[in-house]
Amino acid sequence: MTKLAKAPFVDKQPKGKPYEAYIIAGSNAWDKTKQQTVLEWTKAESGYQPIILGSKQLQEIDRLKLAVEVGKVSIFCAGKLTEAEKSAICQNLAKYSTAGTVAFYDEALQLEENASGYITRLRAESGRGAEEIEEDFEERFNTLGDNGKVAEFLKWYEKPLQRHAQSGEFYQFNGKKWEALEDDLLGREIRNFFIAKGIKKYSAIRIKKMIDLFKYELEPTAKHNPHLLAFNNGILDKRSLKFTAHTSKAFITSFINADYSEQEQPTPNFDKWLKFVSNGNLERAKTILAGLFMVLTNADKWQLFIEVTGAGGTGKSTYTEIAKLLAGENNHVGITLKALDDEVKRCIIIDKTFIISGEQPKYTGDGATIRAITGGDDIFFNPKHKKPFSQKVNAVFMTTNNTPILFTENSGGTERRRVIFKFDRIVPIEERDFNLIDKIQAETGGIIRLLFDTFPEPLEAKALLERQRVSQEALAVKMEVNHVLEFAQEFEIMPTLTGLAMGSSLNNGTRDSAIYPAYIYFCQLNDIEPINRRTFTRAFKQALKELDKGEYQTRESNGRTVTNVRYIDKQRTFNKWQG
Repeated sequence: MTKLAKAPFVDKQPKGKPYEAYIIAGSNAWDKTKQQTVLEWTKAESGYQPIILGSKQLQEIDRLKLAVEVGKVSIFCAGKLTEAEKSAICQNLAKYSTAGTVAFYDEALQLEENASGYITRLRAESGRGAEEIEEDFEERFNTLGDNGKVAEFLKWYEKPLQRHAQSGEFYQFNGKKWEALEDDLLGREIRNFFIAKGIKKYSAIRIKKMIDLFKYELEPTAKHNPHLLAFNNGILDKRSLKFTAHTSKAFITSFINADYSEQEQPTPNFDKWLKFVSNGNLERAKTILAGLFMVLTNADKWQLFIEVTGAGGTGKSTYTEIAKLLAGENNHVGITLKALDDEVKRCIIIDKTFIISGEQPKYTGDGATIRAITGGDDIFFNPKHKKPFSQKVNAVFMTTNNTPILFTENSGGTERRRVIFKFDRIVPIEERDFNLIDKIQAETGGIIRLLFDTFPEPLEAKALLERQRVSQEALAVKMEVNHVLEFAQEFEIMPTLTGLAMGSSLNNGTRDSAIYPAYIYFCQLNDIEPINRRTFTRAFKQALKELDKGEYQTRESNGRTVTNVRYIDKQRTFNKWQG
């Protein structure tokens, strides 16, 4: 029999029930910076060396011993650490350590899972004395029907399991949230079940057969409820503001890693950032908060989306990072605008409550998928190797860019949902805080309380965003990329149909008396490629509406299209265009 080796630095650990040992586990466990961060956060004694389980050690965990004689073990995630690897660590500690309390912490050093109960159960099972019992179980197990075998596994497996009705993915409940369990990880747990129960003969085919059974035996997951917001210490119903304990009955796939509190909490770093991006303007600051409130409460029924534009270093990415904190881990997803229009690639937005297209390059499109998301329409999904389906996506959408989006759809369906913020103050290099997001993350609970206190009536936040949607700031941003909008601002609507003719690019009118020839002239002066007359007419009509000038109308007179539009000041306009 191969002699087991001790895990790295096991001999460096203290001994005795009052003491605690630290394990850093994951693909980046050997990273010195990560180790130092853990030591500083735990306030470990000078010279203390935690146990390190990197990728190599985790692959060989069955041949190592975590033989620590302490009362508590804290395990800190560093990089990728799978559920199967966590389970293997627990089994090792149950067998070789004296620890009664075992807890996992995520990369933000926040408690992720208390595995003490799992450790206790593993020890209880291993202490049944019993090669004879194990042999009896194997004999009995082999006589069971397929559903009976699944039932035995579920009885042994500590975490509730369900299967997503549409994606077909397996999910397990860890006490706070439902997390996806890939087939290979579920297979690893079945293998651990066989080992724990003394089933000596198993194969990949036998494990795969068990996995196939789960597809029919497991209950489907509950429908995602966007009105529930999970925190570290419980679940908040955003409609009633009722706060309850975590439960597996709610299909929640992430939680905000902060405690919810009804008491006001200080947020100095967030306050400083907000004051900068709003340039001290209280009304603008409140409107920026309204955008975060929309994300926090998943107000997709408002049928709005946010576009934040501006140069680098102006706080755009910080805004989206804060929004992601408020949405909750696994509730948000990043996707490019181009991928959003792809029925295969956009499958990643299913069951998300916050969708971000961050730092997008120059983009031109009709915005059909964005309209479907914000309008609550069914979206077609075509996942690889699975049956296509359609469903609504109850999510808030946000995009950031250096150059505003040019939407080619001219019916106004996209523009009436588009809330634009221009961030134009660049943070001086000497004042940039590269740890700002970490500092703000620690204030998440206080930010949430601030948002609920600021908007006791949610529709006040919606009204602020609607006002921002039609603001001069938003209009100026659109004009940067929409030359028809810039052109249309020189005209006004008349009460009668006795205005300018529409004209054409031919000899049907001049720039003095016809709109389209004037548009061609405007494009020539500004080195712009003009669009055709039909497209221009639709765009011009929509531009007048966006500028709140009134309804564009026409009549036919002697084969000419006459409008109710005229120059505000023709000579001033030509002087302006000619520079």
